[in-house]
Amino acid sequence: MVPRKTCTNCGAPIDPAWNNCPRCGAEVRMPVSPEFEDNGGAHSYPSYIPGPGVTYGAVHTGPEYAHVTAPAVYGDRPTAAFVLSLIAGVFILLNGITIVMGGSFLDTVLEEGMVIGAIGAALGVGVLISAMLLSSDRQRNTTMGAVILILSLASIIIGGGFFIGLLLGAVGGIMAIVWRP
Repeated sequence: MVPRKTCTNCGAPIDPAWNNCPRCGAEVRMPVSPEFEDNGGAHSYPSYIPGPGVTYGAVHTGPEYAHVTAPAVYGDRPTAAFVLSLIAGVFILLNGITIVMGGSFLDTVLEEGMVIGAIGAALGVGVLISAMLLSSDRQRNTTMGAVILILSLASIIIGGGFFIGLLLGAVGGIMAIVWRP
């Protein structure tokens, strides 16, 4: 027979695999055996439980695992959106710098071309900064994703960061917008 837990808040019976009371929502913990005790912030995991950052595909449930919380391996940060946006920012920045440098070497280039190149470089810097903010503050993923998307689309005036920056920035921005922890 499986031991039943009872809620310490309302007394309702609770399935041993559950950590919250279905009636009142209070968190319920089973007594912890000595091998699972907290060692000053460092857990000692028995050999049959994966340690931090390790997953084996098995889901451990039951009262003996009630206090073990494995860190999230996937999904705790919008990493793919960050990487794509970072690469896009580099391409857009390089495209803007190329236009500015090319204009400075040619006497026949109009000043408007230099200004457009400088705007393109500023767009690239904006995408890079937004990507860094996306990585450092995951709560602003929607805002930073929208900024990355808008700046990447605006880079079309300089060729979209050799077009690859435009594509990567658009995909990275959309991924950041739809990402959920």
